[in-house]
Amino acid sequence: MILGVDHFGIAIPVGSQPLAREFYGGVLGMPEIAPPDSVVGFGVVWYQFADGRQLHLLPDADFRPGTVTHGAFSCELDALEALVVSRGVSVEWDELLAPRRRFFVFDPLGNRLEFIAPRE
Repeated sequence: MILGVDHFGIAIPVGSQPLAREFYGGVLGMPEIAPPDSVVGFGVVWYQFADGRQLHLLPDADFRPGTVTHGAFSCELDALEALVVSRGVSVEWDELLAPRRRFFVFDPLGNRLEFIAPRE
């Protein structure tokens, strides 16, 4: 039986790790962690959230940005919106899941990301 989500991965172009780190770690403030030694050679970049779940950025030689598929990050929306807008990132609000609030951004590699208010 599935219990929940442990981690999810987002593809990035090979060699784009510095740009990805600047966005995910710098702009979004995600805390980076060291991946296991067994996968370091693949150039992966890992982030871990307070609840232990992780985001893995995975270099892909055949990279195509995820413009429809996406992860949804639970967060304080207004604070995050102010932060990303102050750093030049465009925010696209969406009301399809009302009354829940959410918005989308694109990372500098073209991947679509969703940010949604926590469930009440």
